[in-house]
Amino acid sequence: MVFRKEVNISTLDEVLKSSWRLLHAGVRDFRNPFHHPTLTTIGEDKPQARTVILREFSEEDRKLVCHSDVRGLKVLQI
Repeated sequence: MVFRKEVNISTLDEVLKSSWRLLHAGVRDFRNPFHHPTLTTIGEDKPQARTVILREFSEEDRKLVCHSDVRGLKVLQI
């Protein structure tokens, strides 16, 4: 089940395609949980989890473009 909608996924290719769809939905809809993912870095031997905003996604390049407030400490850590 993916966000209250039953989806039958049985192969790795279907997992990948489903993941691409979820990421594209996150770019398009600010209410989608994939719109504000958590990015985690490690510094000083401990993890730091930060919420960012997903603005673009490229399947071809497998690249995520995320935005964050430049005034926040997370920008320095990332």
